Amino acid sequence: MAKRRFVESRFIQLAESFGFREVSTPTFESLDLFTAKSGPGIVRELYAFKDQGGGTLHSVRSSPPRSFDSMSPVCGASRNR
Repeated sequence: MAKRRFVESRFIQLAESFGFREVSTPTFESLDLFTAKSGPGIVRELYAFKDQGGGTLHSVRSSPPRSFDSMSPVCGASRNR
């Protein structure tokens, strides 16, 4: 795990040197929020979980979400504007 974190930190440093910044996305969201942002087609790309109160939480299968603008596929970073 230490090697992985070392490599990740180097990727982050490299991305930051080109004006990118790290993006942290929520792990779980309500279905309404996902469909409002991405449309009803996003439902087939989600995992659904029941919480203790009987509600449902959803998580995206792929991370980071494709809807982020200017997303770097290598280090999960977004370019500063």
